[in-house]
Amino acid sequence: MSEAAKEIERFLLLLKSQKGKAAAALLEQILGTRSIFSFGEFLNHENVKALQGSSESKWYDALELFAYGTYTDYKQKQNKYPKFNAKQMSKLKQLSIVTLAGQSTTKILRYNELQKTLDVQTVRELEDLIIDCIYSGLIHGRLDQRKALLEIRFCRGRDINEKSIGLMKNRLLSWLKNTDALIAQIEKQQEQATYLTNKREQSYIGAQINIEALTKDLLEKAQVEQAAKGGGGPHD
Repeated sequence: MSEAAKEIERFLLLLKSQKGKAAAALLEQILGTRSIFSFGEFLNHENVKALQGSSESKWYDALELFAYGTYTDYKQKQNKYPKFNAKQMSKLKQLSIVTLAGQSTTKILRYNELQKTLDVQTVRELEDLIIDCIYSGLIHGRLDQRKALLEIRFCRGRDINEKSIGLMKNRLLSWLKNTDALIAQIEKQQEQATYLTNKREQSYIGAQINIEALTKDLLEKAQVEQAAKGGGGPHD
């Protein structure tokens, strides 16, 4: 069993006997635990669900943020969440990098864009975040310090909610639509290629016939000229 699985199991056991403020205190620990990056099992726990609408609801909202959201979401509604410590904020930014990596079509994340999105002041701080992501198995990639970018080779999936499922469905439908359009384009190009091939074959056959006819004419003319020269010579 991995370290993350052990930690998740430990906290789930603790949550069975903790409610209200005690449960919220456990969530605060969970969000700062270095090895935990999946939160679906906690969100489904009865004692955690009970925090919604209570005086500790901010910690339930925080758990949802870490499960599905990003640092940008946090910035837009900071009052909705409790104050995060340095470890928790670092984890939220790491999870945001994972989301950005998954959304990137080029599989390249540029330092300047990441610094702006995550409010990271220095390249060193950003690279430390990325290296932590790599060591934690959240992403596989390569830092290119000369070009100031991160090349993504793989990124781990995050927790999925109904909104994410809807987005995935739309992406699949869009992919299918693009695939149909690509297939239609390929078929059209194939038809055009077949037409051009047939036209070239017909041109080749026509040229061959013309060459044979011209060769025949030249041979006949040569024979006639030869015969004429032979017929115009002295007689015995």
